[in-house]
Amino acid sequence: MRHIAIANLQLVQEWDVLVAELLAELRNKDADGRAEALGKASFSAWRMIIPLLRRLSHNKCYYSERRLNFGIADVDHYRPKSRVAKCDLNEGDTHRGYWWLSLLVSNFRLSAPQCNRLIEDVIAEVVSGKGTRFPIRGVRALDEGDLIENEEAMLLDPMVPTDPALLTFDDLGQVKPTADDENSIDHQRAKISIRVYNLDDGGVTSLRGHFCTRAKHLAQTLEELLELEVFTLTQRRQLVETMIELKELVRDDAEFVTAVRTTLRAFNYIPFIAEALEEWE
Repeated sequence: MRHIAIANLQLVQEWDVLVAELLAELRNKDADGRAEALGKASFSAWRMIIPLLRRLSHNKCYYSERRLNFGIADVDHYRPKSRVAKCDLNEGDTHRGYWWLSLLVSNFRLSAPQCNRLIEDVIAEVVSGKGTRFPIRGVRALDEGDLIENEEAMLLDPMVPTDPALLTFDDLGQVKPTADDENSIDHQRAKISIRVYNLDDGGVTSLRGHFCTRAKHLAQTLEELLELEVFTLTQRRQLVETMIELKELVRDDAEFVTAVRTTLRAFNYIPFIAEALEEWE
């Protein structure tokens, strides 16, 4: 997860018109009518906004940093638009969604399907993926006019500059909370987010681990080459190629770049790596 600066999103005038018209329509409907209206509006809305959201993250999932290939991407509503999952509510409570935020760009997160859609592992009896989950502490906003500032979101948010740093990674791409204290709110939020966003999915972890392992191998190769006093032509070529590949792995548009940079920080004593990390951070 990396910070996504939503303020950099350049909206077209048609979007503002669409939002104003839909909000006016939603205010005059009951909960069922709002859900139906939102469903009808979705296609035209996402067709307009997805290319802009892709641009902000270099076409990567906001949660996992996995590349979104073949045009497959979900627009996740950080605060769900039509309902909130019962597991995140008090017993007996219902919530028909944050409908008044349904077309606010500040509520959108471009997501890989594995992070956004519910996935049930029948054998392990585990359900992962965000779906309509939105756990909070504090007072939940129930309708337009309620203050969402009274909610303390338990899901990490890539739009919040300090949230991505609450996750860290090992050399094999395994994700874990940065905070060691299991009772701390930072640890709890990270733990919940890893599960809900499915960030520890085996396929994603394996792919992330490939990039981290490659980065570590390149760093070790670079260290060995730089210790040489005299280079052969082959070694000089290898040195240049190693530096080029390392630079590519830490670019903002690189896949799983946060995990890769975490791995490479262990080699910060190598000036080239320190400079490469500083250039992109």
